Order: sequence, then C-alpha cells, then structure tokens
Amino acid sequence: NGNTEEYEFTGQVSAFSGAEAMAEGPMGINKGSSFLVSYRYGIASLAATGTSAIPYYQDLSFKLNFGETKFGRFELFGMGGLSSIDFVGEDLDEDDLFADPSVDSYVENQLGLVGLNHTILFKNKSYLKTTVGATLMASYFDQDNYVEGADLDRKYRATEADDEEMRYTVSSQYNKKFNARFNLRAGGLVEVFHMKSFVRDRDMRVEIPDENGDGIPDSFVEIRNVNDYSPLAQLYAQGEYKFTDNLSWTFGLHGQYHEFTNDA
Repeated sequence: NGNTEEYEFTGQVSAFSGAEAMAEGPMGINKGSSFLVSYRYGIASLAATGTSAIPYYQDLSFKLNFGETKFGRFELFGMGGLSSIDFVGEDLDEDDLFADPSVDSYVENQLGLVGLNHTILFKNKSYLKTTVGATLMASYFDQDNYVEGADLDRKYRATEADDEEMRYTVSSQYNKKFNARFNLRAGGLVEVFHMKSFVRDRDMRVEIPDENGDGIPDSFVEIRNVNDYSPLAQLYAQGEYKFTDNLSWTFGLHGQYHEFTNDA
C-alpha cells in the first residue's frame, strides 16, 4: 500500500533498469486510503550483452487502496508491460548468442493484469476476502528470410507465431480464528483460461512449392490454430491446531475439476 500520511516521489536512471519513477500518498476519501503508482522505461542498450540487437521495454504498476468503508476494504491493483527486440540479420554479428544473422526476427511480448480485492471483517474474529481479476500473457514472433543468392533487400515473411493466454479469475476465502490454538480457512477458486495459439510457416523447413522459381515459397502452411476456453474450479479447507509454540498440526482437504479433461 502507498503512504497514508504524506505524498512521496522518487525517480532514478540506471544503465540496467532504465528510467523509473514512483509516486504514492493518501487519497483522502476514507480512513487509510492511499495510492501507489510506478512506471519504468527500459534503456537497455548500455546493458545488453551477447547480441547487438537492442531490447525495448516499459511497464506500469499501480494499487489504489480505498481504505475502510462500511462495506469493507476495497483495493484495485494492476500492472502492464510491453517489450520487444528486433534481430535484423545484416546488423548482427556472426557469433550472436540469441539470433541467426541469416534471417530477420521480430519478438514482442505483452503482459497485463488487473484485479479488485474486497476484504470484510466480522466481529467473531473472522474475515472474508474475495478477488476478481483478469490477466493477459502474449508473445508474438515474426521471421523474414532473405532470398538465397539475391540482394539483402529481397526477403519474404517466412514465419508468423502468435500465442496468447487470457485468464479470468474469481476467488473467495473465509478465515476464522476460534481461539489462540485453532484457526480455519476455506474457500473456492474459479479460473477460465482462454488460449489462442496460431502458427503459420513457409520456411524452407516445410515442403512448399516455388512455381515461378523466384526463391520464395508460394504459400503458407498452417502449423497450429487454437482458440479455446478451459475452466478450472477448486475448493479447499485447511485447519491448523497449535499444541505448543513449537508444535502444530496442519490438515485440510482440496478438490478440483477441470472441464477440458473432465477430470476431478
């Protein structure tokens, strides 16, 4: 959580982590409310090793704590990141550790997350915490091949690969402290995975005709094309009993059901 009493700001620039800035402070809407936000922009050209290609990246994260309300405590949080690197064959060294100098490769990654926490305290030494959220992880890869024996400006798109995983989550957990020795927690979690994966190729590794003999395969071959949902549900209960300060017993039950395989 951010500082609930006063505003604070910080920033720095370094060769490895790039330029960073962060701000935090009270929001003044409820008791204990605060905000925290941080941004980073990568300046990795000074730190990159093993390749002459330059990676670029930036990310943003935040948390808004709305403090104590009559309906409980609400917290909104999130983060997002982008990164990319282009391996252009003619600009690479022959001993490059990460890429093939005979082709051009383009890599891009994305990460996103947003969620809302709700916590409510009860008078009987228990609380209920519920979280709703969504995440995205994606990577994209493209490759251009140079036409064999032709000038460097003659190339063609040989490979395209896109992978995305989106996850939607709802979870809730109830915690109860019965006494100094015994406490119990129980809850449930439902996740829905949305998976998208697409790959097509006309690299020379795949047998594709070249009817006009220009060194460029005539068409793409679809290697993979997936667009599917897969829910996963879980229930659990866990207790802990303390016999002494140095000896405790933890016990519980856990079950899950995966719709994709129909297994429990």
